Amino acid sequence: MEADDLGVVPAHAPDVPGVIDLIARVFAEYRFVWDPLTEVPDLLAFDRHYRRPRGAFFVVRRKGRVVGSVGVERGAGATAELHRLYLDADLRGQGRGRALVEAVLGWCRASGIAHLVL
Repeated sequence: MEADDLGVVPAHAPDVPGVIDLIARVFAEYRFVWDPLTEVPDLLAFDRHYRRPRGAFFVVRRKGRVVGSVGVERGAGATAELHRLYLDADLRGQGRGRALVEAVLGWCRASGIAHLVL
């Protein structure tokens, strides 16, 4: 599976600008106030929040552009929290959001996480 085929793939720190752009597009769509320093501090410290074993992050790309995202971060005990589930408007309702959540659930199972908080 190539990174540009709309499949879910693991993300890394270099993907952060693309994820931030995606979130900005969604905020604009809903006419929310967008301030990255306030809204996405976890992404600005990506490795601290999403590097194994602390967490994971996944993206969907189309022609190199991030068009979907989701993160998961370990909490106390066997709990984790789902973060940053975003998808460009034209891709919603096609199962890609579900695929992103399934990637998080797979990470949780592999990491011994029994409870996922949304």
